[in-house]
Amino acid sequence: MVPTKVERVVSQFQACPNAGTVLHRTAIVDVHRRKIQELPPFAHFEDGWLAPDVIRRGGRWLSAPGACIAHRRTVAEYVFPIPQELRFAGSHFRNVLPVLLAEVKGIDEVLYEYRIHGNNFSGGLQLGHTVNAKHLETARQVEAAIAARLDQLGMPDRAYHLTDSLSYQEMLLTDMLFVTAFSWGMLRQYARLIQMLFDDDLSGTLRRTFKAGVYGSALMMPRSIRHRWLGATLGYSRAKELLGQLLRRRG
Repeated sequence: MVPTKVERVVSQFQACPNAGTVLHRTAIVDVHRRKIQELPPFAHFEDGWLAPDVIRRGGRWLSAPGACIAHRRTVAEYVFPIPQELRFAGSHFRNVLPVLLAEVKGIDEVLYEYRIHGNNFSGGLQLGHTVNAKHLETARQVEAAIAARLDQLGMPDRAYHLTDSLSYQEMLLTDMLFVTAFSWGMLRQYARLIQMLFDDDLSGTLRRTFKAGVYGSALMMPRSIRHRWLGATLGYSRAKELLGQLLRRRG
């Protein structure tokens, strides 16, 4: 954490009495604390009552890693305790459920650094089938746990469906690209992903075009080299950070 993190977060809660969640930017850094990329990379945070949008997007919002999110106590009391089965995915549970309960306020500053050292449990510079499969299983567990908690709170109408999530559909296609040769099922999944990508209100034109090109190129590649291509294009990179800086200034 940077020295001013707690002060800035508390001040934001005091300034925004309706906010149940406050989050801020983070920087992905290497072992020498050199910045690789800021998150979110290409946009500013969403503010306000986001629940209808989060439900429509299948649980997605412009979030941040768990260490960059804080909750007002009155909201946290509905979130904790985190279900035991999510003990390795608790941050995902508390990234989504509070946003379905109260407003959100973002701080457009880096107040936390996430260090990539090669042995991270949940982050890294490369993608692979094992990591992707873990993320798919986590997403399914979180969806079920949030639906159960909302039911307990008498708010079943705020549950979301993971199949509506662009991120989930990306992970499904990525899993196919990692483990199978070209197939018509893979092509259908790509077509579905492209439709969702160009309908997505969190994605700008550049991001849509970029991802369509990345996945389209991967379809044509031999399976043996797809993981390198996807890791190089979709993983963290300094090139993305430079592009993100340009786009954030324009935004």
